[in-house]
Amino acid sequence: MKHALYHQYASRQELKNNINHLLTIKMKPEESLKNYVNYFQSQMTLVYNCNDDVIVAAFINGLQVFHSFYKYLVKHKVTRMLDIISRVQKYIQIEDATRDKTSCFLKRENKGEK
Repeated sequence: MKHALYHQYASRQELKNNINHLLTIKMKPEESLKNYVNYFQSQMTLVYNCNDDVIVAAFINGLQVFHSFYKYLVKHKVTRMLDIISRVQKYIQIEDATRDKTSCFLKRENKGEK
């Protein structure tokens, strides 16, 4: 009986990572900001003893330096994850619109339309 209870309890436990895990997350060159943010947030939930300063530093460090959101965060010296989350949606919308417009243009160009 003890073994069955222990196995049931242990199987429900998620392994928690330390804060260093977040420092290993990097945005891939062709990855969308939306995918990077979603993945980073999902990994944040797996980390114990989250310090907002370190989380923000890890998030910014993982962004591509040429990304406009990286430039915004550095320029405005954002120090709270709450501020990042509240601002990132606008950059995601811009990125989506730009990708959609580029995709539409490429489709027209491939068809020989102008």
